[in-house]
Amino acid sequence: MNTSETGVVHLGDLSEKEVCLGIKEEYLKSMLETAKKLANGKWINIPKKLNLPIPKDGFSTPIRSMRRKNVVGLDVLKKLSYFLVSNGYNKFSLENIEKNLLFLKSRMGNAGAITNPKFPMNFNSVEGVHVVSCLLHDGGIDTRNLEPFYSNLNKELKEDFYLSVKKVAGEIGLISESHLYKEIVFPKILGIILVSLGLVPGKRQINNPKFPKFILDLSKELKFKFLSHAIADDGWVYNPKNGFGYVSFNFTIDLTRFSKEERQRIRKEKDLQYLPNVLVGDMNLFRGVGCEIEGPYFGNEKLYYDENNKERRYTQEWKMNIRDFRSLNILRKSLKIPLMYKQKKLGEISRKQRKQSILRYEILVALNKLGKATKFEVSEDTGLTLRRIVYNLKIFEKMGLVNTKSFKNDYYSLTKKGIEEADIFN
Repeated sequence: MNTSETGVVHLGDLSEKEVCLGIKEEYLKSMLETAKKLANGKWINIPKKLNLPIPKDGFSTPIRSMRRKNVVGLDVLKKLSYFLVSNGYNKFSLENIEKNLLFLKSRMGNAGAITNPKFPMNFNSVEGVHVVSCLLHDGGIDTRNLEPFYSNLNKELKEDFYLSVKKVAGEIGLISESHLYKEIVFPKILGIILVSLGLVPGKRQINNPKFPKFILDLSKELKFKFLSHAIADDGWVYNPKNGFGYVSFNFTIDLTRFSKEERQRIRKEKDLQYLPNVLVGDMNLFRGVGCEIEGPYFGNEKLYYDENNKERRYTQEWKMNIRDFRSLNILRKSLKIPLMYKQKKLGEISRKQRKQSILRYEILVALNKLGKATKFEVSEDTGLTLRRIVYNLKIFEKMGLVNTKSFKNDYYSLTKKGIEEADIFN
């Protein structure tokens, strides 16, 4: 399985032409001495054994650089590791080498490095999911230099993101922190790691990146973690005075390259392959935790013109909503949105019971509290009419939430599934 499927990055997964690294002195010394022994006791023979190009002077080889500077390119290191392992020295495998690194950095671009890199880097974790969610929403990776960035006006969100990056990858500094755009920027080496994970550099509206597969396969707990940060970055929680409220997302996609006819076809047919993939990905994750989704909805379209009044750019905005009472309670129960005002609004709208709803979940809450009860006791506890109580109990029984077999037929209790369902609304 590749990194986009597992969410775990090993040293060997990185682009070997773009990465160089430093190795702990004693471990490196042992590695080189072993290679020398296998090369008839001569340093000059090691490059020949590894099929490395030999310079005209015969001395300026990558092996000589390793001995003098303790720095080596990943491409050379892979060849050296393979040579040693194929001769029975498994302690020099890439899996063991990655445990003995001092630093990791890109060969070109900025000089920022990750010290004491934490291989294997697990993005299928609480901190890793935090990093990926933020990069797919308010962040990204610059196309020109592969420098990852995260933009947000909230200082605490940026600090928490930075902390999660360090917990997953290792100690890493910032290239810059823009006060104008409220943006933090990381060294290229982090971008190389993220690209190996399946993230795509460039503007989201244009390159329309898909979620890495492991994100869609996350555990339910980690899906809630991902969605908590998605709402903090790009979600809207509406709590009107006279309405029930809902959670909403809207994203824009650049469709300039398409003809007018194709643009309208995409709009009319809601062709998912041309809709914003971040919206589609978020929708799939919300469904994965049991929520009902409304959408995708077409929002609006915009045409941009140049100074000669010629079309320069065309975009479409697409939306999704969550307003279902049960879904909002699922989110209230399990999300931990790092922006407290959004979490508070979510709590408020999830408590706005729909009086005309067919299903009255307070019946489940009452049965969970009472343990077992007659329809009369449930009616007294909830204030609902007997007719509505009986109607709902029949539905809940068919859904496997209520059972009458453990007691006399005039008593009701919750099944294990019913207890779990009732807990959503507590």
